[in-house]
Amino acid sequence: AWVEGQEPLFIHASEHRQIQSVLDWVETNASKVVLVGGRDAWKSAHRLADLKVPVVYEHTFTLPQDDTASYDVQFTAPSILYRAGVKVIFSEGSNRFAASAVRNLPYAAAQAAAFGLPEDEAMKGITRYPAEVLGMGHRIGSLKTGMEASLVTLNGPLLDIRSQVTHMWIKGQPVSLESRHTRLYEKYRKRPKVPER
Repeated sequence: AWVEGQEPLFIHASEHRQIQSVLDWVETNASKVVLVGGRDAWKSAHRLADLKVPVVYEHTFTLPQDDTASYDVQFTAPSILYRAGVKVIFSEGSNRFAASAVRNLPYAAAQAAAFGLPEDEAMKGITRYPAEVLGMGHRIGSLKTGMEASLVTLNGPLLDIRSQVTHMWIKGQPVSLESRHTRLYEKYRKRPKVPER
């Protein structure tokens, strides 16, 4: 289906030369392509924007690979891509160990926001843009009438590492947040305090 342009083709590339090869291919094959990885994507930001290639950025917390690069190049890369007109989607990797790191997506978005990416774009990078790229933007990813209501509420901003989830709904149904961890927390939180001497 991707040959006809109905489904996006996800191509993994992180190094500058790899990304250039992908973009050369995109120019000759008019298919929908999503770049996954994108460590050096900031070096090709304008070309990515011209070809309307979104980036699933996996390197927010990666150290720079180039000895001459600034220490914060991976933190600022999403803002460089955004300013060029590229949709940035945050990911914590696409290998077999990445599933457990999905909980860190708000932190990746927050780090990018702290280094120049507008907060609303950081939020879209973990909500709306992934849904749109997967062709599910009409069902999930935004809070609108008629869409599936899978959402969380927090006791602070989503992009603040100190915020905790207070309520959760999946497809409009409330989900219990109780776990062994929360039960033990409540049990020992109520223990008597040791008197001061």
